[in-house]
Amino acid sequence: MRSLLLALLVALCAIPACSKNAVTAPPQTASGETSKAGAFLAYEHTIRIRVPSGEIPSRVAAVREACATSKFGACSLLAMQESGGSYQQGSITVRIVPEGVEPLTQVAAKDAVVTSRETSAEDLADAVDDTQQRLATLARQREKFEELEKRPNLAVSDQLILSKELASLEVQAEAATKTSQQQQRRIETNRVAFVFMETETSSRSARISEAFSGFWDSFLEGVADALEYLGQGIPFLVLAFPLALIWRWLWRRFTR
Repeated sequence: MRSLLLALLVALCAIPACSKNAVTAPPQTASGETSKAGAFLAYEHTIRIRVPSGEIPSRVAAVREACATSKFGACSLLAMQESGGSYQQGSITVRIVPEGVEPLTQVAAKDAVVTSRETSAEDLADAVDDTQQRLATLARQREKFEELEKRPNLAVSDQLILSKELASLEVQAEAATKTSQQQQRRIETNRVAFVFMETETSSRSARISEAFSGFWDSFLEGVADALEYLGQGIPFLVLAFPLALIWRWLWRRFTR
């Protein structure tokens, strides 16, 4: 019996230890991802960070400055957002080279807690293939039109038509080239979104402070509404009192 109780006690003590070891915090840094040869993957990261109250604007500004100065490699700002109120939140999204993701994350999460980190990839193989085929087709059409344009004794009307077609092909080729460059840029860089949130203690304290600060205003507003309703009801009381007296007199006379 004693051996059985001892075994149960050891098992109960081991359960919290196992549970504690099973829960691991997300890493404080996020490494960039590079598409392998022959693959056309555009990687995206979403990193959520909890920071003390009042630090969100400064952290957003720090990430923005590091990106604007290309401190950790080529970087461009895509979006930025901040919201105030009882629960402050901010976010900044950048596109940076893979080797710059980790040091930029260290700037954003310095002395803070990374609550979650998500990494996903979009396969651009079909889109890249379509763009390359489009460029090849336009190049062949342009070559044919240029050969026709070199023919001797070509009518003026035909020359005008060929010039118009070549100009149209040039515009289409420029658009396809820009699309190809954008696709290649997405493959060679990582899109990183930093989402900053207040710690639970800070957000609760802010809500309590805001509630106390608005208590006096709410009280005065309620008193003003009550006085307004009272002022609207007094004329009805003035009219109702003599009517009640007349009704009482008529009722007594009728009952007699």
